[in-house]
Amino acid sequence: MQNLETNLSQIFLNKSIQDGLNNFLEVGKRYGLVADNSKIFYNEALNSAFQLKQMQNVYREDLLRLVNLFHVAANKDECIFKLYAYLGEMVCYWFLGEYNLVKSIKNTVANTQYSRTWWEENRRDILSFGGGALAGLAALLTGGFSVPITGGIAIAGYRSLQSCISDSSEMEVLFNKFKSEIVSINLCI
Repeated sequence: MQNLETNLSQIFLNKSIQDGLNNFLEVGKRYGLVADNSKIFYNEALNSAFQLKQMQNVYREDLLRLVNLFHVAANKDECIFKLYAYLGEMVCYWFLGEYNLVKSIKNTVANTQYSRTWWEENRRDILSFGGGALAGLAALLTGGFSVPITGGIAIAGYRSLQSCISDSSEMEVLFNKFKSEIVSINLCI
């Protein structure tokens, strides 16, 4: 992810929307939001961006449709995907010449906070209850002689829980880094 800030600014220095969308998709690849050489994306906005990138002529209506798709994605997605959808909106508005809207979305990004999903908030309680219920069931089924087996299950569950929590923390760090890079884009307006 070296020189990512430079790549983000590069999106807005391009003369053609196709080059801008290409740079936008490359940024997504660097953050793991877009698979390498993929033609199938997790949402319609990215599918459309990929198609517009390949078109010889992109019309205003095409960009307005893409803006709408990114707007829907930004309202539906969470965490870093939300930031990426906002960046997509910024790219479209930039090439439409709507620079005040680009600034407005940039301000929205600056005010966007990382929020944990319901699963991230409740996973510890769910896993500890599930592990306890599984241990109780195993004890009932084996007449109470399953201590080594359930102990192994509890330890494995604990390790999985710890890796999930660290992944969540890493996502928050990545979110804040990406947010900072979007906010620091020099738009040269």
